Amino acid sequence: MYSLRSLPLLATITHFLSATATATATMRPRTAEDNDDTPLPVVIWHGLGDTYAAEGIQQVGQLVEAAHPGTFVYFVRLDDNAGNDQRATFYGNVTEQVAQVCAALAAHPILSCAPTSSAATRRPCATC
Repeated sequence: MYSLRSLPLLATITHFLSATATATATMRPRTAEDNDDTPLPVVIWHGLGDTYAAEGIQQVGQLVEAAHPGTFVYFVRLDDNAGNDQRATFYGNVTEQVAQVCAALAAHPILSCAPTSSAATRRPCATC
């Protein structure tokens, strides 16, 4: 059974992805890369009081993978320990957390060379 707590997040992600896809498709000319059927990676960052290991967050990732097989799903974590990750949502410095997550995404072997937010270009990367 899926938790209903995940629905607002899923609705937000779905709306964002559909709006981004529509805007991207109409704003630039089609290229050979448009025929690339490799799924874009998905980054999921849980909310206040939650943790990357929470059942509802993991279910959202499973829904993404079920809808688009082969999609790489990355769960943002502020600490490898789920309890510390949850505490960080209440007591952490948000500015430092955003910088920490940006650094982790930039250093990740898959996410660092994934298509940019405009989905128009790929950064060259030996692991992609």
